[in-house]
Amino acid sequence: MRIDVVAALIIKQETVLIARRRSSYDRDPNGGLWEFPGGKVEPGETKEAALKREINEELGIEIEVKEPLSSSKIGSLSSAGEARTIIIHPYVCRIISGSPIAFDHSELKWLNIKDLLSFELVPGDIPIAQSLMSKKANKY
Repeated sequence: MRIDVVAALIIKQETVLIARRRSSYDRDPNGGLWEFPGGKVEPGETKEAALKREINEELGIEIEVKEPLSSSKIGSLSSAGEARTIIIHPYVCRIISGSPIAFDHSELKWLNIKDLLSFELVPGDIPIAQSLMSKKANKY
């Protein structure tokens, strides 16, 4: 089964917003780790529409989806005997209205892009962070 997931790289000057997953979620091996906010693309939904919806639900803000990050990360997971392929589609975004609130996360942090790997990120977001760090932050 293929699951498409979108991730928002919300850029402000040379910083990016990361969110800490709640450690209280049952059966979440990534609880307490940091991630780029986002979520699943629903059937019939574009990736951009899914990202706007997820970010509004999770952070209470409106974003502009500017462009996809050059590479997507493909990962495989196994769940209850069912093989799943998760494809993460990262997009560079900017806030157009509101201030982020941690509705679904325990904490939010604006972090200098060059410091991303100093935080314990969920495994699927590490290659995305590396790709973002390799780009010029001032491009965004």
